[in-house]
Amino acid sequence: MGFGRGGHFDSLIEEEEQKERARVTSDKKLGKWILGYLKDYKGMVILAIILVVISAVISLIAPQILRYIIDGVLGDKYLLFAEDRDKWLLILALSLLAVAIISSVIDIFRIFILYKIGYHTVKKIRTDSFNHLQSLSMKYIDQQETGRLISKVTNDCDKINELMSGGIITSLIDFITLIGVSIVLLWMNWELALWVFLFSIPTTLIISWSFKKRARKAYRKTRKTIANVTANLSESISGVKISKSFSREGKNIKDFDAVNKENRQANMKAIAVFATTFPLFNFLAVAVTGFVYFYGGWTMMFDSMHVPLTIGVALAFTSYVGIFFRPILNLTMFYNTFQSTMAATERVYELNHIVSDVVEKENAHELPEITGQVKFKNVVFGYKENELVLNGFSLEVQAGETIAIVGPTGAGKTTIINLLVRFYEIQEGSISIDDHNIQDVTLDSLRRQIGVVLQDPYLFSGTIAENIAYSLKDVPMEAIQQAANAVNADEFIDRMPNGYNTDVGERGGKLSVGQRQLISFARALLPNPKILVLDEATSSVDPYTEIIIKRALDKLLADRTSFIIAHRLSTVRTADRIVVIRDGEIIEEGTNDELLARKGEYYRLYQLQFKEQEENSNHQQ
Repeated sequence: MGFGRGGHFDSLIEEEEQKERARVTSDKKLGKWILGYLKDYKGMVILAIILVVISAVISLIAPQILRYIIDGVLGDKYLLFAEDRDKWLLILALSLLAVAIISSVIDIFRIFILYKIGYHTVKKIRTDSFNHLQSLSMKYIDQQETGRLISKVTNDCDKINELMSGGIITSLIDFITLIGVSIVLLWMNWELALWVFLFSIPTTLIISWSFKKRARKAYRKTRKTIANVTANLSESISGVKISKSFSREGKNIKDFDAVNKENRQANMKAIAVFATTFPLFNFLAVAVTGFVYFYGGWTMMFDSMHVPLTIGVALAFTSYVGIFFRPILNLTMFYNTFQSTMAATERVYELNHIVSDVVEKENAHELPEITGQVKFKNVVFGYKENELVLNGFSLEVQAGETIAIVGPTGAGKTTIINLLVRFYEIQEGSISIDDHNIQDVTLDSLRRQIGVVLQDPYLFSGTIAENIAYSLKDVPMEAIQQAANAVNADEFIDRMPNGYNTDVGERGGKLSVGQRQLISFARALLPNPKILVLDEATSSVDPYTEIIIKRALDKLLADRTSFIIAHRLSTVRTADRIVVIRDGEIIEEGTNDELLARKGEYYRLYQLQFKEQEENSNHQQ
């Protein structure tokens, strides 16, 4: 299975197409969800609506002023202001200018308010999405592409902003304008207006229906392909060292070019939908304008039964026809934005409504300060349905006891730790700490009392001190230094240019693996947890750093219940008890010497994994 266009990303596209066939929810529910965020900005929304109504009304005034200037002042036959024509010309011209100024000022405030509403709303949606993402279990995170999650919280939320800042409320002005101009057209010449409606409305509906049918599919494709680009980019950057090690840059470039090309093609198809719609409306508007002039000319020359159109009325009427089609076009183009946004909103909505399989009970209580006794009782668990990793697993660990868990790859060692910290939810059985079922306590109070050090030390952008004090607030520097001293991390920190204020870089990239691991040890130790978990915590460090960590382990494990998953003898043989796991079951347990004497599974693992390490260690000493 490759990571190229034909493998990894094909499967992503296939997943998205499956989702497309089974939609998350209706547009009505999505719209209701988005509008729910406007409740916090009722005042601004009401003000925006008022400005929208005023703007719509003002847009209908200018053509009438133009009509009065042409027919009432400048015309010879239909003079309305025969006296003081120069005065009325000035008044009407200034009125036209005043309308333009007022309209511009209103538009400035309207646009500012709408964008303020949009950005505030999207900020809240993005914050809620991030907060909900933080609450989801590892089961959901494991099943997702990092790039896709990033795309949902960034790109898709930006698309929602387009709807909030320039879509929903702005469309009101088009709707009000459309109704208003229809009334004015009927008032000015109801017969001509009916001919205009009869010709334009059915044609408009056909164009809009065709646009609607094609737009949703096109814009779903654009959101899907930009997610592919983000996923590919995230994966390529995260794995750049591996790519360079295997000289795979050329293949990566081809893969990225493929998904980028697919995104371009999707966007071009979406643009084609827009490009074929806009000219049709323009053609329709020009055709109707031509019909108005034809009708006016015909009545003036040949039709004595109807009042002929004056030049001013004809110009005003055609101006209103232009205004009539503009909101129709805007509303149709709004559907363009709406479709694009709904495709993005579906993804954000889905993220915000994923129900985590690890949730606190309504009556969950704080886990009091513990001594560290742990009991696994008949635990059943599998990452996938019908594929159990643990089946009836039971283990009792006394407070302060150090337990080493060993076994072949896939035996379930890390799973035990994941369940203890409640990264995943068990299917059956129970896990308790000091006789408190961990499903009955709050997640924060549980995890706060468990220190975890993983195989791959992950540091966050910031200083060494900030990473050591990562989960705690207002930690004095003295406490940070004590935690670093306890794991012998102070030896290298003191040599750094800025000591504890040294920036570690993204993911700790400015430090070695061993240095990052020592900092992660200090980070786990600082809260003084009663339970300590070392999940392959020394497998990534060099022999010299392992010796440093070995010296710190006695301090690290003292007075704590400790679970050690390791492939190195030095962190296994000193354990109070060694538990050997195979296929999710305990097949042996005892001390290092006891298990070697039995010559069972542990003895076999010792011969395969530990014996050479012990000989090398003795040779180095």
